[in-house]
Amino acid sequence: MIKLELSKKSAVPIYEQIRRSIVRLIEEGQLRPGELLPSENELAATYNISRMTARNAINELTRDGLVIRVPGKGTFVAQPKKPVEVTKLRSFTQIAEDLGLVPGARILTQRTVDPTEKVAELLRLSEGEKAVEVVRVRTVNETPVMLVRSFYPSRLCSALVEIDLTDQSMYRLLEEELGLKLGGARQFMEACNASEYVATLLNLEVGTAVVRLERELFLEDGTPVEYFTGYAWTKQFKFKFELVR
Repeated sequence: MIKLELSKKSAVPIYEQIRRSIVRLIEEGQLRPGELLPSENELAATYNISRMTARNAINELTRDGLVIRVPGKGTFVAQPKKPVEVTKLRSFTQIAEDLGLVPGARILTQRTVDPTEKVAELLRLSEGEKAVEVVRVRTVNETPVMLVRSFYPSRLCSALVEIDLTDQSMYRLLEEELGLKLGGARQFMEACNASEYVATLLNLEVGTAVVRLERELFLEDGTPVEYFTGYAWTKQFKFKFELVR
């Protein structure tokens, strides 16, 4: 059990004292990334406080991105956040590898479908044309961090239905296996809260803050080749923008 410095005579609320003590232990290296924290029940029993007080402290640490709650396993010290440049076109795999992380993927859907009106419009599909749908949970160091649903024109990417996409970089496949020359992309990001579906797949609590991504990928000649939407849990990352006036 970690040793926390608490005083019930202090004007500082107990939950805030717990938070500050754990922050100090993390900063001093006494609590290392990936280390399991005591449970709310253990904190309550050890320091003779209510479980709600312990929960409030852990909630604050979670909001600050210093700890990670993993349903069914416990609360762990988070890995230090690493900056991700969003001004360059790179795949998830390339970003993870550049940060020294191990990328992975779990395939949920891999099939040919009739596209929705929006997908057909964005991919500039003619009437009756099919699309390839791929849904994957992306991981870093075996931890789920992103749920991605992608669509590709079947006339260009029908082979994606047959290829084993597990732990593969989609952009590498498009360029090296299918011979497509990627040009650029248009991407949008917005904050939202994880639905039950997203939370379950990313091992989060329902309502956890996530980033919703939407991207349109084009070939060098401007032909749309991918449309994807995704939900990213960004506690392990921070986005880096370089702006010039």
